[in-house]
Amino acid sequence: MRIDIPKKIKIGRKTYTVEVVNVLPRCHNGEIEYVDKTIKLLRAGKKEMREVFIHEVIHAILQDMRRHDLNNEAFVKAFCKRLYQVLEGV
Repeated sequence: MRIDIPKKIKIGRKTYTVEVVNVLPRCHNGEIEYVDKTIKLLRAGKKEMREVFIHEVIHAILQDMRRHDLNNEAFVKAFCKRLYQVLEGV
């Protein structure tokens, strides 16, 4: 199954808008704004953008679950890698 990047995604009771942008601050490939409910992805190759999308979705899920590990990048990266493998069938 291939992951399609939607224009909007609902996580819990919140709906996030997904934007593909040409520039992001702090040299990130993606970011999530919880207040604005926006996920921004840096324009790149499809595979990289799908991975970054899943990464940011994991942050949104942890936020919705009110998890303390929300900003634990090591955890999010490790979880993302494994979830991406499942979803992409790699």
